[in-house]
Amino acid sequence: MRWLLLSSIVLAGLAAVLTTRALDGGSAAAKDVSQTRVGRVQGSEAFIAVAYDGRGLRAYAVNGSARRPATLAKWFTARWDGRRAITMLSGASRLELEPLHADGRVSGTLDGRAFSAAPATGPAGLYERSGRRAIVLADGSQRSVSRPADRRAAHAAWRSR
Repeated sequence: MRWLLLSSIVLAGLAAVLTTRALDGGSAAAKDVSQTRVGRVQGSEAFIAVAYDGRGLRAYAVNGSARRPATLAKWFTARWDGRRAITMLSGASRLELEPLHADGRVSGTLDGRAFSAAPATGPAGLYERSGRRAIVLADGSQRSVSRPADRRAAHAAWRSR
């Protein structure tokens, strides 16, 4: 009976590893969706998603919707241990993160505007399909880039708010 239980556990673990590697194209450093945090950037229409795997992070901020073209769509990447504050730049945009909170939230500022991003639950997360990226919050609201924006005009509009 113990052998059956042990072999079931080993097979389940092996299946999880193989599935993770298949989804990530074979890499052992797969991004776990449960590690994605999403939230609203105060004083703006922007949402932010922060994916953190314990060693590094990718953050995406966007403010477009079905009715309004995006004037902000920025990626930020860095190595991060989650224990210290970090500042990242993407073009002229600045993302500052505080150390991870005990409840898994990430907070900080994007171009001086505060945000708090909670672990993604339900439909919440960062999605990409056919070149279109979208951030969805737990209440179903979303922001995305539906059509390309003039980068100079978009940046000027975002900074002037």
